[in-house]
Order: sequence, then C-alpha cells, then structure tokens
Amino acid sequence: MSKGARESGATRAAASRASSSRAPASRVPSARPPLGLPVVLALVLVGASVLYYWPILFGAPFGKAWFWEDFLEQNFPYRFFQATYLREGTFPLWNPFIFGGLPYAADIQAAAFYPPHWVLALFVSGGKLSPESVELLEILHAALGGILMGLLARRWFGGRGAALVAGIGFAFSSFFVVRMKHGNIVETLAWIPGILLFLREGLASRRVAAVAIAALLFALSLLAGAPQYAFFTLVAAGLLAAHEAASDRTARGVGVIAALFVAFVGLAFLTASAALLPSVELAKETFRQALTYQTASETSFHPRQIVTFLLPRFYGTTAGGRTRDFFGGTYYAFWELACYVGVAALPLVALGLRKPWSRDVRYLAILGGTGALLALGKFGPLHPLLFHALPAYQRFRVPGRFIVLAGIALLLLAARGVSRLEEGIADPARARRALVRTAIGLAAAILAATAVGIASGPAAATADRARDAAIALALLGASAAVAMRGLATRDAGRRAAPLLAGLLLADLAVFGVAYNLGPIDPVDHVFSKRSVIEYVRKNLGSAPYRIGIRCPEGLLIMRNAGSLLRIGTVDGYNQLRLRRSTELMAGAEKNPSRFLSLWSVYYQTRPGTEPGSLALARNPDALPRARLVHRARVFPEESEILKALASSLWLPEKSVVLAVGENEAFDAPAGEAPPRVTRLTPDRVDVEVNALAPGFLVLTDPFYPGWEATIDGRTTPILRADYALRAVRVDAGAHTVAFRFRPASVRNGIVASLVGLGAIVALIARPRSGAREILAEVFRA
Repeated sequence: MSKGARESGATRAAASRASSSRAPASRVPSARPPLGLPVVLALVLVGASVLYYWPILFGAPFGKAWFWEDFLEQNFPYRFFQATYLREGTFPLWNPFIFGGLPYAADIQAAAFYPPHWVLALFVSGGKLSPESVELLEILHAALGGILMGLLARRWFGGRGAALVAGIGFAFSSFFVVRMKHGNIVETLAWIPGILLFLREGLASRRVAAVAIAALLFALSLLAGAPQYAFFTLVAAGLLAAHEAASDRTARGVGVIAALFVAFVGLAFLTASAALLPSVELAKETFRQALTYQTASETSFHPRQIVTFLLPRFYGTTAGGRTRDFFGGTYYAFWELACYVGVAALPLVALGLRKPWSRDVRYLAILGGTGALLALGKFGPLHPLLFHALPAYQRFRVPGRFIVLAGIALLLLAARGVSRLEEGIADPARARRALVRTAIGLAAAILAATAVGIASGPAAATADRARDAAIALALLGASAAVAMRGLATRDAGRRAAPLLAGLLLADLAVFGVAYNLGPIDPVDHVFSKRSVIEYVRKNLGSAPYRIGIRCPEGLLIMRNAGSLLRIGTVDGYNQLRLRRSTELMAGAEKNPSRFLSLWSVYYQTRPGTEPGSLALARNPDALPRARLVHRARVFPEESEILKALASSLWLPEKSVVLAVGENEAFDAPAGEAPPRVTRLTPDRVDVEVNALAPGFLVLTDPFYPGWEATIDGRTTPILRADYALRAVRVDAGAHTVAFRFRPASVRNGIVASLVGLGAIVALIARPRSGAREILAEVFRA
C-alpha cells in the first residue's frame, strides 16, 4: 500500500472514530433540562418504580404483596444469611445449615462478593433482615439498568425523549419484571447498557480509561451471580468489538481494537476472581458439569413464541405464582422466554431502521439477529454448532434466554426512532407511509394470532385473548398516531417524544404491574412456624444435631429455612449440590435409619396424626455430630464404600470407612467420654476429645477442599470418611481438634481481584487518561 493510501485510510479511521463519539451533525442541540439528563432519568425511573411496585414496597391501600418463587426460597435466604453474619462481623464462607453443609461463597449464585449485597447488613435489625430491603435492592437495579440504557441511547442517538423511551422500556420490560424473583439475573442485566456504553467509547476513541470503566462494570456483572447472563454480555461485547474492527478496516486499527477488547475481558475476569476461582473449585465437586445436548436445549425459543412480542400473555401467565393459568409448556417457560418490550415500541423500530444507517444501527441489527438465532436453540442453526464446538457453552441450559439480546436491540432501535422524530426527518412523507404500513402489519398479526388462538386454544382463554388483543391494538394505534403527529415538524417530534415514553410506560404497566404480587411473606413463611422452631430448640438445646424437614408427603418448613433459623438441616434448595453428599443422602430412601443417622439427623419429618399434617419424629439411632471410633476399614472404590455403609455388619458408632489409608483396629476402652463440640460457626468447628486409645474423630460434615484441621495447634490431614464426611486420626489423650474453612481458592481469588481492581483504578486515575472527559461526555445533560 502506498504512503498516500495509508494516510488516507488513517484519516478516514480517525474521522470515523471522532464522528462515533459525538452527536450527528444534523442534530440541532436543544435546550438542556435544568437538572441534567442523568438526574431527570433517575427521578423519572425511580419515581415510576415506586408507583409500579407500590404493592411490593408499601402495600397500602391494595394489600401487601411479595416477590415469589426463587426469591422466597433461594435469593432471600442467601441475602439473609450473609447480611446477618456480616452485621455480627463475620464474612461467612461456608453454610452449615442446608444439605448438611455447603460452601457458601463458592456458590456463584450466592454472589457473596457482590458489593451491593454487603449494604444489606445495614438493614439487619434484631438479628433479622427484612425482605422489603432485598426487594428494594432488586427494584433499584432495574431502575439502574434503565438509567444506563437511557444514557446509552442518548450517547448513541441523541435526544432526551429517546433516552426516556430506552430507559423506561428497559427498566419495565419483561426482562426485569418477570425476573424480579431471580435477583442474580436482575443484578447482572442491569449493567449491560453501561458496559456497552463505555466499551463503545473506548474502542471508538482508543481510550484505555473507558475500556477500564467497562471492565469494572463487567466485573460487577460477573460478581452478581448469573453466569449465563454474564455470558450474554460477553457475546454482546464481542459483537461490538468485531463490528468496530470491521468498520476500521486498517490493520493497525484492528490490532488496537483486539488488544483493547482482550484487556477489557482480562481485567473484568481478574477483578471478579474472588467469586470465579472458588466457583470453579465447587463445579468440580457437584453434579452440574457439562450438560447433554437434550438438557442444554430445553426451553428453546420456538418460532411460535414470536407472537408474545405482541401479545405477551398469549399462552397464559404465571403471575403471582399461579402456574395453572399458563398453558404454553413447562410453567417456567413463561419467564424464560419472555421478550416483551411493549407493543407501543414496535412502530418506533420502523423509524429507527430507516436509512441512513449509522454504525450503531448496523451493530444493533447484528446483535438482535444473533440473539434471535441463538435463542432458537434446537430450532435454529447456531445452538447445535456452539454446543459441540465450545465446552463452556455446554454448561448452560435454556438457550431461549438469549432473546434478551434481541429485546435490547429492539429497544435501542425504538429509541433511535424517537431520536429521529426529535431531530426532524428529512422525508416525512415516506416515513409516514412506512409507519402506517408497519402499524397495519402489526395490527393484522395481532388479529390473526388472536383468531387462531381463540379457534384452537382452550375455551377458558378466549375472553383473555380477546381482551389482550383489544389492549394491544389500542396501544399500537396510539403509538402510531403520536408518532405520525411527531413527523409533522421538529417541534412536533420533540413534543411527541415524552408522550411516547409515557405511553410505553402505560403499556408495560398493563403487562407487568400485577405479575410479582405473590401472597406469601418470606419471613412469616419461616418464622410463623414458631411451635416447630421452639420444639426443636428446646429439645436439642446446644446439641449440634440436624433435622430433616422433608418427606414424600411434603415440607414441614421452607426448604432453605435452615439458613434463616440457623438450624442444621439435611435439606435445602440449590442446583449446585455436592455430589458425594447427595449420593450419601440418597441412601436414606432405602435405609433411613442408617443414613439419616450418619448425618446426625435427630428429628425427621413424617406424616402427622391429622390428614395432610406433618410432624417431627425422633430418630433414636442418630449419631452425634462428632464421634470417636477405634476401627477403620479402607475401600479405594467409591461403590464399595457405599455398599459397606449399607451393610448390616457395619456398626457406624464403632467404626469408620475411609477412602485412603490402611485398615486399623484398636481396643475400645470402656468408659471413654464422647467428644464434645465446643465451637460451631459457619467456618469453624472445635471439638474436645479425650481418647483412651488411638482412634478416629469423625465429624458428620461434608468433606470439601479448603477445610483444614489442627490437633492441639498442629496441622493434621483430613480424611474422607464414610464416603462424604470428615475424619482425623487422634492419639490417646486429651486433645482440642479445630476444623477451619480456609480455601486457597478464596485467598487467591481475593488477591487476584485486588490486583485487577488496582489495575483498573490505575488506568482510570493516571494522568491524561481522559477519564474525566469520558465521564463528562457520557453524563452530560
């Protein structure tokens, strides 16, 4: 290439970068709002959120309501457990109260290292955390997502109305509304617009500080604990980088963009290492490794689901947990495949797609198309290819969730349509015809789908489908009419923009206001069982036994109630269960007395005397939490261990089965005192032993990497005992045995996170980094 050609290419690339980071030349600046766009966005979205979620936050005068499903039995117990211990000055790494014990911080869904969760400790009172504080945190994340989406739309397309449409559309879209019960997903999704905003700034202008800010936001997204949605973020960011590189068209520019993207990913993952490294360790100890193709393809986005873009309740709804009202497949398909950003937004997409196309519009077309193709799962071409080509991809199920990328693209294209109204469209007559054709086509689709649905669907849904069609047609018509008026002049377009934002809010309110109104108070659901709780605490006292809260006939108390009550249970609710612990508990189905005893289950739930009632039954064979035995049998094969444990010849009160070592037997002296547990906290168990002969101290807690043991202060190895438990060898005499949970994965992860965070801060704070200018440009009024 000649020198002149190289200079010409470099000039074009520089011009392209400059034009991408400023408003289009055709835009006429309008008067700034007195408070500035970010403040206006925040006030609008927070205020709208208060009204939208009023029954959740305040209740009166409509009656108190609550988030339900996973919020009730997973997210709230997670937050309660960590916040109450943080208030006491302890950062818990292990949860001893469910499934006999689980690593807490290593569970990515616990999001133990996500900073906003630490703030919940301030709301602990009387040893309890109110569910309203956790619900408020989720609602504020949705508002945050809306604010960031609004700033992204303003930065890319300009226009205050465009920012309002994008912000309102995202904050109250189905992606947040139907996922409020899944806090990790809400908290991960909220950061996506901010990540794209700053990454685009950094790649377009080659400013490392902007890339570092994007990496920080991506690290927060990773720490929020929804890895599949963090993967979606990575896909969107990767497509953005690829599009920027393709637009540059110079070898040097492509190389710089590639380097910046690698730095973005590397810094984000390094900063999130405190959560990621322990989670990798946990994955090796659980059942959830790579999935089969069949499992990984469950709940793909069937092409017929496209009707829910227009009629979100076409197949019914699961509002308030009423799964009987949903007839579109498995009950969770409703929220997994929901992609409703408002029928009122769709006519605006037609304006947003009108030429000339900017680089950002081309990117959104690519993002939306990729998201839709991946969401098709087994019904499309990309999912099978990625499943067989990428091992990491094999860990995710429900490919239909990819539809979130299509929804984000639709909202931003709608925002561009509003921006064009605010700017004034050069050929309004052609735009008007396109708008009319789009509205008529969408209306015809609504009518046709409703007719087919009424003709072929369940009779009980006829009235609902007719009502929803009427609402959709009214919203569609109103949106098209307001947009048509906005095409008249530039001033009319500016007046139409806030009306379109308000109309979209009304549209999404009709869809989602009642969705999260569950009837069950999480605290009351657990602590109202006062008779059960008092009975257990009275009879067990400080004895560290466990209880079983589940039987085939039902649950005595909520599955993860142990985390709230601080009562040890062998049940719970978590997808990431330890493999050996689960297999050991499975033996209770055939021999409950033996295997429940191994877990020190003192009370087990059984059917009560009244029909449909449940009660606690005493297990007379329950072994103590810590026991001293003087015989050991070694079986290298795991199947042999389980077989030995089930044998009637094996006496667990006198012997232990080990995975490694040698068979040993000592005379068991008469009158030997049993071990005594003197300290029991999430991350530490102390036991006093007075052995009259050498033997083994068996602790009925799960064997897991990171547990360390000392005897009288001297380190000793922990042996895997009775297939899934812990044991240490002790000599004769009085000893203090201490088990401490100090996983190297957490220590190394925290160090790596601090290094990553330090690198990000250094890149942002270094002289002439341009960070202040970047933030001023992004948050300008």
